[in-house]
Amino acid sequence: MTMDRAGLFASLLLFSLGMGPALAQTSGTLRLLIDPGDSFEFVVDHAYRMQQREVTLSGGHHALSFWAPGRSVIDTGVIIVPGSAVQFVLRLPHDPAFVTYRKAHDKWRSDKHLARYVPALASAGGLTWTVLAYAHMDKAYRTLQDDKEVYRTSSAPRSIRTLKEETIPDHQKDLRRARTGFAIASGLTAITLGATVWLWHRSGNWREPVFEDRQKARFEGLTWLPDDHGGVWCAGMSIPIR
Repeated sequence: MTMDRAGLFASLLLFSLGMGPALAQTSGTLRLLIDPGDSFEFVVDHAYRMQQREVTLSGGHHALSFWAPGRSVIDTGVIIVPGSAVQFVLRLPHDPAFVTYRKAHDKWRSDKHLARYVPALASAGGLTWTVLAYAHMDKAYRTLQDDKEVYRTSSAPRSIRTLKEETIPDHQKDLRRARTGFAIASGLTAITLGATVWLWHRSGNWREPVFEDRQKARFEGLTWLPDDHGGVWCAGMSIPIR
């Protein structure tokens, strides 16, 4: 009985040693150098979806489809020579629809930032101008009040005449100009604040461009996706992205 088991083990060992090289000679290795290298996927023979840089395939011709986010699908083929390795180099072209979407999205974002932040900066500048104009007006008012106090308490005729004919009239003009400047500053600031609020609200209603990835839907179709439990069938669908 022991000899029978030993003979069976020897037979299996010889069979495996004989069939191993034979099986290895029926398949080859495909090494992929794809741009972009971090996000590409491919489908073998219109059925098996994979995402790896090296795969073992049976000898002969195999159909391949490559895709990556934002890139166009490339359908091609490769001939695997049993017992050898094939290096496949490919740069996936950008999807024209995705390029158009990116340009539209960048413009939408730029226009939105301009509509919101330029008026906001103008409003901040207007507020600063208004504060400075008020300070200038307050200073002119206090200077005029000091002139009037000196005029009321002074006993020197020459000083009184200078205040009455020159100093007080000049400071009254300064106060009028300061009040005019404050009125202009506060008015323009109010306008810019109103424009800021209106543009902020309006830009919030601008529709953000969306991208419908038709290349992804075309690539996925209906493919078999292997996993640890065997695999699942995957159906492609197109979902707009922002």
